[in-house]
Amino acid sequence: MKRVAEYFLMHKDIRVCLIDIDENGNIGSVRRNEAAAAHFPLGGQMNNMKFHEWWRDRAIPKTRHGAKNALQKLGYTSTNSALVNNLALSLSDCYWIMPRETELSWAEVNLFANDFVDTFGEITLNSDYVIDLRNKTRFDCATSQGELQKKWCIDKNGRRFLIKGNYGDSYQQSLNEIFAAKLHKKQGYNNYTNSLA
Repeated sequence: MKRVAEYFLMHKDIRVCLIDIDENGNIGSVRRNEAAAAHFPLGGQMNNMKFHEWWRDRAIPKTRHGAKNALQKLGYTSTNSALVNNLALSLSDCYWIMPRETELSWAEVNLFANDFVDTFGEITLNSDYVIDLRNKTRFDCATSQGELQKKWCIDKNGRRFLIKGNYGDSYQQSLNEIFAAKLHKKQGYNNYTNSLA
């Protein structure tokens, strides 16, 4: 029988719901906090099935190149278990999970203000090297969605950057993103992610 623990899904410091999560990172029951209904994730507001999809999509895809190797090196059974182990923290939004028996705050855990290492991304981008950075910072990052190789990093000024890789010369997605950024810039559109390529 799989071990199950209770977690609060948090939107910053607001308790959105209480969820059961098993040791493989799968969600069981969901008990919503109706007083915080406006803070429930948009992708999961319709029903519990949509919420389960939102949760699965939050994890790094297991189909990402090098994911199996990274999971083995880091000792995780699945990308969902990595997600749970890292409190489902992300640089894409302000949602995270807090074990029911703890009292953590958003200020203590968020990746926008606290140092972290994207160990999973480090291993998948540098598959020829054995890298273990888990003891260097307090948090890992295990939520970057998408098939493309990527990792988050922090520069010396504390700014967060997403580095994306490619699977070879014929893989076009990263090139499309650079092209789209340059096109938006030429059109004078300023609501896009600038590419530093």
